[in-house]
Amino acid sequence: IAVLSEILDRDDAQHAAVDVLREELEHADSLATLGTIWSAVVTEQSRDRYADVLLDVLGPEQMQALDDEPGTDRLWRAVRSAELAGHDPEQLLREVATDRELVTAESVADVLRHRIHARVGELPQPQQASWTDRTVTPEGVIGDYAHELAAAMDARQATLGELAAAE
Repeated sequence: IAVLSEILDRDDAQHAAVDVLREELEHADSLATLGTIWSAVVTEQSRDRYADVLLDVLGPEQMQALDDEPGTDRLWRAVRSAELAGHDPEQLLREVATDRELVTAESVADVLRHRIHARVGELPQPQQASWTDRTVTPEGVIGDYAHELAAAMDARQATLGELAAAE
């Protein structure tokens, strides 16, 4: 208890989690490391945004059932691909979720994913965009962190390109 009390009484013990993440970002110079972190942050943020839209349309009971389905991650990836291709994910999700009833669907996630593919057609190959351009997150601490990660990845990619050109 004395050791824990001493630790808790220290002035420097109060670091916000985002501050710790930013400190780690300063020391990360691997594009693979940055990319892994960026992917996790952006994926979680995107999933949360999409789930909020569907919760509003489907209601809590049907949304809980959707969360429990194995195809839900594929649905989120389909929405993310459509978003990166220029589609408004909120509008798209509202349209496909209200197109026809979903109550009798064996897999709501698979039905919604099929409807998305039918609506947007064959998505074009992603354009060569910067990591910053691919970072669509809401404003806030986590969104700011995702944009910082993207900027660090763009800078690292530019550095690697310069090194390759020099060699």
